[in-house]
Amino acid sequence: MCNGPIYHGKSFGAKQSISGEAVFSTALVGYPESMTDPSYRGQILVFTQPLIGNYGVPGRDRDEAGLLKYFESPHIQAAGIVVADAALQYSHWTAVESLGDWCAREGVPAISGVDTRDIVTFLREQGSSLARITIGEEYDADEDEAFIDPEQINLVAKVSTKAPFHVSSTGDLHVAIIDCGVKENILRSLVGRGASVTCFPWDYPIHKVAHHFDGVFISNGPGDPTHCSQTVYHLRKLIDSYTGPIMGICLGHQLLALATGARTVKLKYGNRAHNIPALDLTTGRCHITSQNHGYAVDATTLPAGWKPYFINLNDQSNEGMIHETRPIMSTQFHPEAKGGPLDSSFLFDAYMEQVAKFREEGVDGIKREGRPNPLLVDLLSKERVGVEPKPVKSEPASKVKGAFAVGQGYSQTASMNAQPASMTSSIRSADRPPPATRHRNHHRHTSRLSYHITNVHQLTSANNRYSAAYAMARPLIVVTKFVGVCSLGLLTGLSFGTSFASIKALLTLPSAPAAHRSFTTLTSRLSLLTTPLTLLTALSLLSSYALSPRRAKHPYLLFTASLPVLAAAYDRLVLAPKAVRMQRLLAENGERGVNGEELRDGIVQWEEASWGSVGLYGVGFGMGVVGIWGDCA
Repeated sequence: MCNGPIYHGKSFGAKQSISGEAVFSTALVGYPESMTDPSYRGQILVFTQPLIGNYGVPGRDRDEAGLLKYFESPHIQAAGIVVADAALQYSHWTAVESLGDWCAREGVPAISGVDTRDIVTFLREQGSSLARITIGEEYDADEDEAFIDPEQINLVAKVSTKAPFHVSSTGDLHVAIIDCGVKENILRSLVGRGASVTCFPWDYPIHKVAHHFDGVFISNGPGDPTHCSQTVYHLRKLIDSYTGPIMGICLGHQLLALATGARTVKLKYGNRAHNIPALDLTTGRCHITSQNHGYAVDATTLPAGWKPYFINLNDQSNEGMIHETRPIMSTQFHPEAKGGPLDSSFLFDAYMEQVAKFREEGVDGIKREGRPNPLLVDLLSKERVGVEPKPVKSEPASKVKGAFAVGQGYSQTASMNAQPASMTSSIRSADRPPPATRHRNHHRHTSRLSYHITNVHQLTSANNRYSAAYAMARPLIVVTKFVGVCSLGLLTGLSFGTSFASIKALLTLPSAPAAHRSFTTLTSRLSLLTTPLTLLTALSLLSSYALSPRRAKHPYLLFTASLPVLAAAYDRLVLAPKAVRMQRLLAENGERGVNGEELRDGIVQWEEASWGSVGLYGVGFGMGVVGIWGDCA
């Protein structure tokens, strides 16, 4: 079919239109966990369970480790929600609000009153499809609309931590996690087994710090794994240099497979449920697993030394891999199961046993003693080392005529970008390019990119020198930035006050001679004050730039330092001649010969011209404040 079906329903979430990839989950419970799972980022989530929201939404309680008890991330990650029936009344001892209130507060559109069985049938038969939720009184099926494919951008970069963070436990084992969108229950599963974990950004060169840790873990995450080419590159280096245990889950499994040289494929409609059987090929036992993924590893492309670990009994897709001689394994399903069954939680036990064994036996028979350097986490959180990520360019939204549409819910709260109030919602979906073709193109791009990233090991000593130099110069850099921005603020206030208040006050003086004397005094004193402040500002900011290490030299410091200099030049070229002309009038005519109208015109012209320097000072001060705020953030 050229156009997918359109479904009309009731809105009960945020009143805004969105687009994304329509996917469905057959899970009976756990909608708060599913909606906050980072793996659903950019997707419109269709629940097959008829009634959703009957036990409400729990509070943001945290456990003893500081992890969220009832959510997998702090906010809803799904782009939109579609259900057959949304419960208006909820009942549960942990609930603090309704599903509709939660969606509205988080800015997520949600609709109910639609045939979700028909939607699932469409997705199962036609495959994954782009979709759009449109809020409005009327919906024009022939109207052209933009459909944004979330898989054309790097979703992992949007959900991963921006800087390393630490979650402590009472145990002595230390695990490094590559955060591609890690779920809270993965952290809880490791911390609960005695591991203190340090989470690193998705593109962090983990192979450079892995020797500090007893194990490495690659988390789940959203989107196409081939977008994470830098993670794949770092994992390839890690496998070559690190002998400790490595484990991956979901996207982490796919990234680990790509690092070995295997390929991934796009599934027709993905596996998202809490009851999917996975066969353990090493024992012959079947486990009921929780899954949420749209890609899978092609087991036939695994290189020598690797073998499949689990297989999906529904569609025969790969569900895990394991190294034949080294402590490296990964699973496509979620053994932490939040929500879902705990059949496969033993994998965390097996991994932690390998971590403890590696710590006890060490490298080449030498036991690993002590903890990682206590300054490690603090240092890493301040400094990003290694290959910087290339900017990701999102593809422009494609416009299509119609496709499939859905609607739902009750509208309770409006968001900032809400359209006019409406009780009608719809979702339209459009077929995307063939998955296999698009995925092959991504893989070729990944291979080319990996070959161009070289000489990473040469950065290690340079990074150490850079960190030491920055630590020594940091206090002086902070002081010089602060002095420069403060003096620039004084310049801004002084020039603004003179132009806005003082000059206007001259026009109210009772006589022209008095106004002329005051104007001459004001401009001369203003020049005496602005000149040293301009020099102080420029020298302070330039000193801060010069003291900064090479990779921390921010161009905004040069630009900010140049603005007061430009303002001073503007004053000398534009304002100073006007003041000199006024003084010449006084010298030629004497105080009693000053023409009042001519004086008024001169003062007004000087006031209008002075706003140029006020603007330059103001822009510089604003940039300085934003720059300091960015450094602190």
